[in-house]
Order: sequence, then C-alpha cells, then structure tokens
Amino acid sequence: MTSTIAKDLRTHLRNSIEMSRESQKQVATKLGISSSYLSKFLNGKDVSFWIVHKIINYIDKE
Repeated sequence: MTSTIAKDLRTHLRNSIEMSRESQKQVATKLGISSSYLSKFLNGKDVSFWIVHKIINYIDKE
C-alpha cells in the first residue's frame, strides 16, 4: 500500500470509529484483536494485511 493511500485509509477508519458509538477498544474486541494492535495500525504502524481487511470490513461495510 502506498503511504498516501495508507494514510488516507487510516484517517478514514479513525474518523469512522470516532463517529460510531463504539470505542477503539470495543471495535478491537469485536474483531478479536487487541486494542493496542488496532491503535498501532491507526497510528501508522504496519500490520498484517488480514487485520487491515478485517478492520475495513467491520468499520466501513460500504
């Protein structure tokens, strides 16, 4: 993923979580990952593709 696309994706997902009624911890729990792992992704760290796919499918179903 290019850095611009990744940054835009992270920003979009972070904003989607903030607009939802769920905390990052709640989202992470429902995804079966730790809140620190979700936070790492949202703050620019590289994570496994399957995690990114899981996050996108849960947060932004469209």
